[in-house]
Amino acid sequence: MRFRRTIVAGLLASMLIPAAFAGDRPSTLMPEPSRLKKFMPKLHEEKLAEARAGNIDFVMIGDSITHGWSRHPGVLKVEKMLNLGFPGDRTQNVLWRLQHGAVDGISPRLVTLMIGTNHAHEPKKGYTPDAPADIITGIEAVVAELRTRLPEAKVIVFSVFPRKPGGANDRVNAVNAMLPRIADGRHVFHADINQTFLDDQGSYNAALYSRDGLHLNAAGYAAWAKALQPLLEKEGLKIAPNVPVAEAEPRVPDATESLWHGYTRQNFTFKGHSCLITQPKKALPSKSWVWRAQSPGTWHGLKSLFRWHL
Repeated sequence: MRFRRTIVAGLLASMLIPAAFAGDRPSTLMPEPSRLKKFMPKLHEEKLAEARAGNIDFVMIGDSITHGWSRHPGVLKVEKMLNLGFPGDRTQNVLWRLQHGAVDGISPRLVTLMIGTNHAHEPKKGYTPDAPADIITGIEAVVAELRTRLPEAKVIVFSVFPRKPGGANDRVNAVNAMLPRIADGRHVFHADINQTFLDDQGSYNAALYSRDGLHLNAAGYAAWAKALQPLLEKEGLKIAPNVPVAEAEPRVPDATESLWHGYTRQNFTFKGHSCLITQPKKALPSKSWVWRAQSPGTWHGLKSLFRWHL
């Protein structure tokens, strides 16, 4: 009887010990498919098909910020590029995608990774931000997975982009402080281009962000493309930033410029009405500039013409 009890106890211990160890592992290491039904499985399957088409030299991996390039196709033009940015992704979602064919059958020369900001959101119902150390552990796991699956590729890990001031940005800064340790100087490298998105005071430049202070606007993607250019050209990849003037720096068609109390003023005609716009030198953080027409009957037409957030 004692022998039988010993066997049972041993079996129970063998089941409980792995469970205990699994409980000690942060969620950032546990591969998990995205829960966003809007993008799963459709977007994942679309990207599998893109990868199967082959001839990929450059892969960008990330979250909605990387995915956002799809909304600005004219800004970043790189031949043989695969965009694996998925909205809402965290490291566990990237791990799941890599383990479910995301880079199978391709041999890119360069892979860039920028992931982590979705771990840092402020606490809300059903969500707790991850500790910076756990986020780094998850990023290290993603890099290890990439090295296993794409041993010939150079991997560049970008610092997580700055976001509006607050607890989430503080967590991002803590992650970025630890990121350089991931680089081995041979196959894996760390790059910090965050200065691109900061203003003269060292805070995030609201002129490059959408209203949420997290995602980039058109000007932000133009700035990102410019920062990427030397990195990509160094790897033999040609980038052709083709930024429409209206996206990079808003201007009114056929306007003449003048100065008004030190500010740039644009004078133009719209449907026979004389109009003018006084352009601010700098947008205040988290403030949108919304233009209003003073002439009755012109606002509805102007509204479609000016949808600018400076």
